[in-house]
Amino acid sequence: MRPARYQDTSETVNPEVSNNTGATLRALAGDWAFAGQAEISAPVQGLAGEAAIADLMLNPDAIAELQLKRHEFVGLYLYQGGYRAHGALCNEHTSGDPAGDR
Repeated sequence: MRPARYQDTSETVNPEVSNNTGATLRALAGDWAFAGQAEISAPVQGLAGEAAIADLMLNPDAIAELQLKRHEFVGLYLYQGGYRAHGALCNEHTSGDPAGDR
């Protein structure tokens, strides 16, 4: 296990990229890209396990196809709304509801 390290990002703006369907991604850590677009790099790099963290904001009916080839595991925390994967409604969530899945 490596020793903890501190990365000050208070003066750094997190880069954002949008696609033409109404999706905006803010890179918080690591490298990210929408499929077919250039990669953006967050100011925080080198997290354990090469972790990457992003804030993905979707307008109603937006589509977000991300380049995830380098990531072995992808987790999703849904703050509000719902999403579809392969055409099926997978989850609906309302902010403040700790249960999440319905």
